[in-house]
Amino acid sequence: MSKKAHILVLKASSVPGGLDFGIRPLDLDGIAAIARAEAWIGPREVLEEDSSFVQFIPYVVVRQGGRLLAYVREASGGEDRLHGNFSVGIGGHIDLPDVVVDETTIVEKGKEVPLNGIDIARTLTRSAVREISEEIGMEVPEQAVHWTHVIHVTTKPVDAVHLGLVATIDIDEAGIPPLRFEQCIGNARFEEISELAAGRVGGMSAEAETWTGLVLDMLVKGAAGA
Repeated sequence: MSKKAHILVLKASSVPGGLDFGIRPLDLDGIAAIARAEAWIGPREVLEEDSSFVQFIPYVVVRQGGRLLAYVREASGGEDRLHGNFSVGIGGHIDLPDVVVDETTIVEKGKEVPLNGIDIARTLTRSAVREISEEIGMEVPEQAVHWTHVIHVTTKPVDAVHLGLVATIDIDEAGIPPLRFEQCIGNARFEEISELAAGRVGGMSAEAETWTGLVLDMLVKGAAGA
């Protein structure tokens, strides 16, 4: 996506419970209610440096059984502050064409009036499906996208201005054909969660980007508590 694009953001002060919370379960209905009033579409080149807003980023984890799709971010990627880190999240900014208008109506002075806000659930899913198609050449039905967690940290400047909405897709459960890796992000591969949690991709040591580290820690803890 060009830095000249217009993207979907949320006023930082409106995030329930404040920011810098790490990773926690996603209350999608709560975010949706706030987004109707506090979401805004603005120029990416300005918003990348404005910490009074957080940019919605769908962060889709693709699973195949007990393995996750992982890749190392290359210099050709869109966010140069993440180059060289490995990631288990596919996604990016929500662009203007991704946005779905909320057609819900309310009764006002005896008449039904449309809210004309943003339908955040449908918008997130539309953006996620588009990104998955563009990045790994996989066509995913919307019902295969399951939203689970939200991320915000201030570890690095790139983290502070982004709000990660984590979703999972299990390609076996969804009946999606195996990936054709020649259509994927360079160096993408399925890896065992234990290998990724130990900082290894393709048998080589690699540093996880911040959000991936949080997702892996959550999955490891969840497996230990199961």
